[in-house]
Order: sequence, then structure tokens, then C-alpha cells
Amino acid sequence: MKMSRISMQCMILFLCTFCAAEVYGNYNHYTTVKNDGPKVAQMTGSPENSTFGIYVKSTSGKAISGIKVYIKKNGQEIVRTTDANGYVDGGDDRTVSIRLENPVQLVGYDGVTTMDLVLIQRHILSLSQLPNPGQIIAGDANNDGKLTAGDLVITRKVVLGILDDFPNNQKIRFVHDNFPFPLNPFMNILEFDQYKEVYPLIQNDRINIIMVVTGDINR
Repeated sequence: MKMSRISMQCMILFLCTFCAAEVYGNYNHYTTVKNDGPKVAQMTGSPENSTFGIYVKSTSGKAISGIKVYIKKNGQEIVRTTDANGYVDGGDDRTVSIRLENPVQLVGYDGVTTMDLVLIQRHILSLSQLPNPGQIIAGDANNDGKLTAGDLVITRKVVLGILDDFPNNQKIRFVHDNFPFPLNPFMNILEFDQYKEVYPLIQNDRINIIMVVTGDINR
């Protein structure tokens, strides 16, 4: 049976459209899997296959090197030391726990000066709020979870040499900096002198930790 020229053209057009649709459909399916797969993996945050970094900084945001980071899993412990950028590789397993240690023993409170007194006073009087939650924790001289005139009195005594130490307080603490600020940062202190699970703390493949030295606001 002979086909008219118009019928033949319609048949060719149909076949070309069908083939194009098949190719386009396969391409879309491929790119959907290729592009959306990693996004899903990133959103779920696979505990076993995603590397994370640990960054240690001072209350003023300076990187701190030489901090020992102990990483433990299933009773096995490895030790890594922060580099010049305050960084250590946390590894590719987010089910571990970590604790931190400063190998350099601070002698006295030489870093606590009248400048710290000024910063605490201005914060208390609402003249200039401390921008970093770690600075507020550092200013809590009497360790009562508040920043008040009582902290100013104790810090002044340390600056003048009347007190050699801050009573009822720690010299150094490592805290996670994911605080709901300007809400009360004391409600969210996670001290890393003991092991802490890291998985809930990882954001954007990193954990940010502040080394707080009591009284030393602008360290």
C-alpha cells in the first residue's frame, strides 16, 4: 500500500518526536539521580561517610594552635593537635566523641587587665554589649551563670593582685559556640574537658569551639 507524501511526513514527524521524547526522558532521569542524589546525602548527613573539621578559636576569634583533641570511638582513642589555623581533621565518622586539652599551662592571669574591666562594665551598663558569647562566659568571674557587678569586683581584685585566682571557677574551659545569642549563653555551655558526642554539634561539616580563659575577655 502506497502512502501519500503527507502521510509519510506525518509518520516521520511522529517517530522523530517519540525518539526525542525517549532521549529527553532518559536524560532527565539521569540528571535527576546525578544531581539530587548528593543533595539528599548532604541533607541526611551520613554518619559514616562525611568528613568534618574541628576549629578552636579564642574569645576574640583568633585561631589557637597546639590544642590537643582526643577522639574516641568504641574505646579506641587517637590524639590530634590543632594547626596554625586552629584546625584538626575530625575524620569520616560522625559517631565519635571528643574532648580537648590545652597542653600549655597558663601561669597566673597576666592576660586579665583593666581593659577587661572596662569591657565588663560597659556590657553591664548596656553601653556596649559583648559581641561574642564566649566573652560573656569569660567575664563570669564568680561562675554563677550571670554577668553582674559581682564579677566586676572579683576581676578587679585579680587585676590588682589582691586575688591570685578566680574562686569557684575554672581557669580554662572549651565550649561550643553554637549559642542562641543574644539569649543567655550560659544555658548552652558544653564543656569539653570530658567526652562529648559530636554528631549533634556538627554544622556545615565543622564544629566551632571557643577556648575561654576566665577574666580574659579580649584574648
